[in-house]
Amino acid sequence: MTTTETLNIVVAINPEACFGKSRTIGPMVIAELRAAGHEVVALTEPDFAHLVTSVEEAIVSKPDALVVVGGDGMVGLAANALAGCGIPLGIIPSGSGNDMARGLGIPLRDPAAAIAVLLEAMRRPPRVVDTATVTRADGTRTRFAGVLSAGFDAIVNERANRMRWPRGRSRYNLALVLELAVLKPIRYRLVLDGAETVTDALLVAAANNTSFGGGMLITMLLGVAGSVVANLIGH
Repeated sequence: MTTTETLNIVVAINPEACFGKSRTIGPMVIAELRAAGHEVVALTEPDFAHLVTSVEEAIVSKPDALVVVGGDGMVGLAANALAGCGIPLGIIPSGSGNDMARGLGIPLRDPAAAIAVLLEAMRRPPRVVDTATVTRADGTRTRFAGVLSAGFDAIVNERANRMRWPRGRSRYNLALVLELAVLKPIRYRLVLDGAETVTDALLVAAANNTSFGGGMLITMLLGVAGSVVANLIGH
């Protein structure tokens, strides 16, 4: 995307991003893209599963780009929908963690700045970002572009997702305290470059990004800041 001509852009919005506190950002993105002369198809659904289906249906027509408005869950949605298809991805961070956006140098907590960087990035060739494939025990497969983590933080997240009270980030804080009370290592079998290791650990992570958990650094910098529009490839 190195043109100033009208582009056909699909914008997928997670209305529950950041526990519903970012509902105004999606309409702002749509308005700014249309004001810049682009054709926009806006997607928003009552739940994430329906949004996944809507995105899959929308990209069949090969739009010029998909823009996701939300957090790392929306980036994961895009990683599974776009990997290997050549449709560029733009990210407007409005979630609670936003780690992929952080690693790519996209402005956080400033939607206007993120939109401005997105519009500028559309004038340049997209960068290429790796994705990785996870095969679960039941044989199903999924992709991720950020960090795969197995262990304590995943258990905390699973407990928080089952909880109905309290709402917001405090739910994760409570889940963290409850899991700390029963914390114990997990046995892992790791195969790295063909060498197998069996070890006990509290957490094992495979990182394709600089941070996880809302800014906890785990790897070195990804590269040039401001490279908002990306082509996702599969591995």
